[in-house]
Amino acid sequence: MSFLDKLKKKAEELELDKKAKELQEAATAAAKQTREKAGDVTAQHREKIDGFVEKAATTVDTKTEGKYADKVAKAKEAVGKGVDKVAEGSPSNPQTTSTPPPAGSPAAEPDSPGASTFPLDPDAPRPPTAGGPGATPPPPHGL
Repeated sequence: MSFLDKLKKKAEELELDKKAKELQEAATAAAKQTREKAGDVTAQHREKIDGFVEKAATTVDTKTEGKYADKVAKAKEAVGKGVDKVAEGSPSNPQTTSTPPPAGSPAAEPDSPGASTFPLDPDAPRPPTAGGPGATPPPPHGL
């Protein structure tokens, strides 16, 4: 019996796959609660956030004498989009928009069992397929 076989047997005895799944579910639930709480707080304080962003933009424009006004406007727009995105996480927000998943990602609903609650990065490298280029070769027998 090889070392990897012994390791696999021990992992099965300890039910590590079951424990890992439970940990994943707990982490997913915690992330969902955090996203909802951040969405609630953001939605409740949206006017304050907008006021702070406007004040910061005005200050930058004043200090730079408008030299970077176009960049400040782009930054304000980006911050607004980010705040909107966070506010979408609020369960009490009726304006949640739904966008289709990126090509190549699973189309499962985020709250369905076994679904990923985090969006997949379309630019992230995909794991290599077995036997494909970049795949890790199997270990030699007897190790």
